[in-house]
Amino acid sequence: MQIKCGWADAEYGIFLYLCITMKRLLALALLLITFSPAFGQIKQLYGEARLGFGATEDGGQFTGRLLAEYVNLVLDGNIGPNLSFYWKQRFTKPLYNPDIPLNATDQLWLRWDFSSHWAVQGGKIPVVVGGYEYDDSPIDLYYWSVFADRMPDVYALGANLYSIINPDQTLIFQFTQSPLGFGYNDLYHAALIWYGKIAPWWNTIWSVNWMDDPSHSGWVTAALGNRLEFGNFGVEADAMYRAGLARQYFPADYSAVLKLEYKFPSVTIFAKGSYDLNKDYPEDIVPVNSRFLTGGAGLEFFPLKNDDIRLHAVYWLNSDAALSNFGHNFNFGVTYRLRVVK
Repeated sequence: MQIKCGWADAEYGIFLYLCITMKRLLALALLLITFSPAFGQIKQLYGEARLGFGATEDGGQFTGRLLAEYVNLVLDGNIGPNLSFYWKQRFTKPLYNPDIPLNATDQLWLRWDFSSHWAVQGGKIPVVVGGYEYDDSPIDLYYWSVFADRMPDVYALGANLYSIINPDQTLIFQFTQSPLGFGYNDLYHAALIWYGKIAPWWNTIWSVNWMDDPSHSGWVTAALGNRLEFGNFGVEADAMYRAGLARQYFPADYSAVLKLEYKFPSVTIFAKGSYDLNKDYPEDIVPVNSRFLTGGAGLEFFPLKNDDIRLHAVYWLNSDAALSNFGHNFNFGVTYRLRVVK
């Protein structure tokens, strides 16, 4: 939901309605869970929201607006020693969309760890495409690469099979609806993902994905997400290559993301940029015959030295499809979490 500068009474009423709705849902959930036998197995129950002000300057035109970008409810817990559940409900999306099941429910799944090395998970789950930008929760991101930004949805009905080799190495086989085919019942996505650690300072999210599309030509991605940590300094480097299976040659369709961050006790500063290219593949999420560049930096302040309250100030620029014009963007705001069970 976007609220323009100079709130009208109706717009202010919508904002208050969202806040009151989240508060009532939290109270109702707490009441139900408190009197439930499963209360002792709830690990987390909280509401979260991100509110702020966003502005854009493009071609001499300036627009600004007050934002209520995310209002979520999160419930996390266990049903017995080996069965866990997770529910994340969003209140800033339409509740019903005939093409996307559980449209406003980002995640709703059960996971069964049937041994120390194997687990299965099913329900509405995140679609994993190797890369740290894509893996982050939306409420923790302020701008995206074009590929991630244009993905129709990053959550879908499906299942994961986990092979837990050791605490630092996990292989996942994922099978879900295709993110390219919401509204179709016969389009699927499959992936093999490695959440790993190559060295104490080098973590990975690498994947190979196949996605079907309405034309049934399908396409594959090879994505390498890397996070390097040196004390308080971190580097995230994501690289993705995409190819359509219907073509007879290897195209030059790829995306790259680089993020640098430094964490102080109460402050995090970061800079992030991305480059997306689609040379000639019309089925790609990135528009055909286009190149996009984004880059920016930001500061986050945690007054309680945890993620219950986060203030942010972020600036970034983004190009048009020919790298000939750049827009300038600013975002200032607060993220807070109202924890009932912690």
